Amino acid sequence: MEQNKTINRNAEDDKNKADAAIKRFLNREDVFADIINNCDSLSAKIEAEELENVDSFRLFTALAEGGTMSVEEYAEFYSTLVIKKNASGYYIVIGQKNMNPNLPLQLFLLEAAAYKMQTGRHPFEKGQLLPICTVIVYLSSKPWSGSYHLRELYSGERKPDESYNVDYHMQMIEPARMSAEKLAEYTTDLKGVLYFLKIGSDTSKVNNFLKSEEYIVLNADAKEMINCIAVSAC
Repeated sequence: MEQNKTINRNAEDDKNKADAAIKRFLNREDVFADIINNCDSLSAKIEAEELENVDSFRLFTALAEGGTMSVEEYAEFYSTLVIKKNASGYYIVIGQKNMNPNLPLQLFLLEAAAYKMQTGRHPFEKGQLLPICTVIVYLSSKPWSGSYHLRELYSGERKPDESYNVDYHMQMIEPARMSAEKLAEYTTDLKGVLYFLKIGSDTSKVNNFLKSEEYIVLNADAKEMINCIAVSAC
């Protein structure tokens, strides 16, 4: 019994260390901007130096009001979430390690909480709200096998394309489906991390990459993230 407790405690420590490393890397302003600027749905680019950090507990507090979990539980659930803002909007980036079939619904509720975070309980004037952009970085060498749209989770007789059905489209970076041309558009250490994920199922390519100049020149936090991904895949 005591041995099982030790194993579970060690596993939890490893998870916390991995999540912290992922969040540190995604929190880098240049990496964060690189993620947002490569979203196909955004026409305007953001500048890394214009970004301001936002306390994620403000978001989790808004989410917990009327939600199913406490602020602390949401903080643990979204342990790799980073939120920043500029004069044009709020931006949320999440490192997603596992397949989660309910993710479109969870992100829909998360963004609703982000709007609530801006307004609180007080009336607000037209033009006060800033838009929300959320991007998932799927930290897997496998393609995402779940839904991308909230409407795909609907059940019953209503057709998903009916106008009165609310929809939410999930924006996701999927290394497994990424073309070489798309990968080349990234300008930070994120490119090396995404490439590692893309080739993750090919041992020969992984070994060659880890000996290459492209890997050697990566910053320490990018290498730490790659190590965390490699360990969790074992």
